Amino acid sequence: MRPGEHLLHGTKVEVDIDPDPADEAKVFAGLRAFNERIAGPANEVRVSVFVRDGVHRVLGGLVGVVKYRWLHIDLLWLPEPLRGRGMGSALVHLAEKEAVARGCIGAHVETTDYQALPFYEKRGYTVFGVLEGYSVGSRSYYLRKEL
Repeated sequence: MRPGEHLLHGTKVEVDIDPDPADEAKVFAGLRAFNERIAGPANEVRVSVFVRDGVHRVLGGLVGVVKYRWLHIDLLWLPEPLRGRGMGSALVHLAEKEAVARGCIGAHVETTDYQALPFYEKRGYTVFGVLEGYSVGSRSYYLRKEL
């Protein structure tokens, strides 16, 4: 057996650090089917809001997903020159507006203490969990907001 492999009940369990997307899709599909059997349809929809320049190139933006009546903000990034000018607030506002239009009751996000904790708190998000030491010497915060 190679390092990272284990035999379990006649099957092989192994680590794959560069998985085939089809293999990951199999796991996602299985979990989605299980969850929807218990909790109903997720009605999952990707929601992205971008800042674009005059020739339609993406300069930054927000990437999220709506499912089970919640918006999850996966990523929010703006280059330095665009920060502090209200664009981040506009991105969050538009994503939340889209989420409400899709029947969402809330939004949630994860950020670290060196990223955007005060930014989200100023927009009505509250901390509901903290993970100490996620990266050395920092904390990861889990925030939510009712929409």
